[in-house]
Amino acid sequence: MLTYVWCLWGNTPWCLGWLAEKFLFPALIALVVARFAIWQLGRKRHFDFADKQLSEFYGPMVAAQAEIANHVRFDHYLLAVERRDRAERASRATYESKGPEVIRVDYDPFWRGIGRRLVGERIDAYVKMRKLFADRMAFADPDTQAWYDYFYSFVEMWEVIRQDNAEHFLPGAVRADLARLFDKDLLQPFNAHLRERCTYLQRAIAGEKSPRTPAPPPPSSGVTELLKRLDVSDDDLVV
Repeated sequence: MLTYVWCLWGNTPWCLGWLAEKFLFPALIALVVARFAIWQLGRKRHFDFADKQLSEFYGPMVAAQAEIANHVRFDHYLLAVERRDRAERASRATYESKGPEVIRVDYDPFWRGIGRRLVGERIDAYVKMRKLFADRMAFADPDTQAWYDYFYSFVEMWEVIRQDNAEHFLPGAVRADLARLFDKDLLQPFNAHLRERCTYLQRAIAGEKSPRTPAPPPPSSGVTELLKRLDVSDDDLVV
């Protein structure tokens, strides 16, 4: 220790103290600064990518999801008002001894309009959402990407039904079975996952720590597994 201090005071070249002062300490400081800079750069890249994921993929996907949900909700409003009006008309008809009113869905303008909304604006929104999924796949996490096959098939099923409305090329039984292969309820875990990942990224960008929940596995899109669903009882065909 005394030799070390003497070297520094005497500024003797090539002694241990002189080497430490001139080379070792500056090198250690430079190494610490460099490692901190690399850590900061990695952290910045992490936040930049999280921001891109949120703005380019998860945010727009959740917004499209909300648009579809609100479109469905408004149809529920229309149906509720129509049911109320029909009940009042049926009540008046019964009171006047004319019997209950019979609704022919195929010819009633209201139901035709509801059907056009279902395979019109709503399917258009799903098609845009699918295109967004495909175009910005690089910003999706691997567990999100795993859902693309099922989501693609779900949207394509509705595209085929919409095309059949105009061209009538599907046999009735095939059309009914096709609608049962891709159940909208099986998409609910995917929708919940998109919202969870969006919240996670928002908190990460804000510097808050939160658990990252993995996406549930998607339903199988294999033909064998899909055909097993035909053994299940029919559900309402609602997007």
